[in-house]
Amino acid sequence: MNNVDSCPLCGASDVPLEQTGRYSYGHCPQCLGIFMDRHDLLDSTAEKRQYLTHENDVNDPGYRNFVRSFVDVITASEPVDAHGLDYGAGPGPVVAVMLREAGYRVNLWDPFFQADDEALESRYDFLFACEVIEHFYRPAESFRHMKSLLTDRGTLYCRTQLIPEDRPFSSWGYRNEETHVFFYHETSIAWIARNILNSRYTIHNRNIVSFSYR
Repeated sequence: MNNVDSCPLCGASDVPLEQTGRYSYGHCPQCLGIFMDRHDLLDSTAEKRQYLTHENDVNDPGYRNFVRSFVDVITASEPVDAHGLDYGAGPGPVVAVMLREAGYRVNLWDPFFQADDEALESRYDFLFACEVIEHFYRPAESFRHMKSLLTDRGTLYCRTQLIPEDRPFSSWGYRNEETHVFFYHETSIAWIARNILNSRYTIHNRNIVSFSYR
């Protein structure tokens, strides 16, 4: 077992590094996040190429059904005149499309596919990141960026799979996608709320988290 320098979320040092399958991962003892060793991370060209292999047809009923529970959490809390940002929208921003169909105003931003800097000049009533935060190479920096885009009473909604308690990391299928590089434990979520966002948080159905200032 080797060590890595620090956890990219909480900054803990001397994090154990363990080989799992093709990659090495740090298992943070402080926030309990698990992250891919920085030497295994894809460069930006390879990362974008991998995203382009995903099937993201916004009109596909299966894709819409996949995100329906996430859309429902947002619409249950946000008034229809609220202004939102799809952070990490990707090439097929299905959640944004479904919210627009419901009457919401939603802007898009993504470093690869929707690199619209004007979208980052506003502050929003809500932000959402659907299957995005597990791709963050520098999660602390990215969560601070999202916080800066929210109004004082805004809410951040994230969908990701939290680290399971009922199986070992080595047998968890979610880690098999090579662009999934940071995995969050419930302790990681609490750490983010307390130390980065200074917000309340709620975990919905094990794969949806909301951080709120209301």
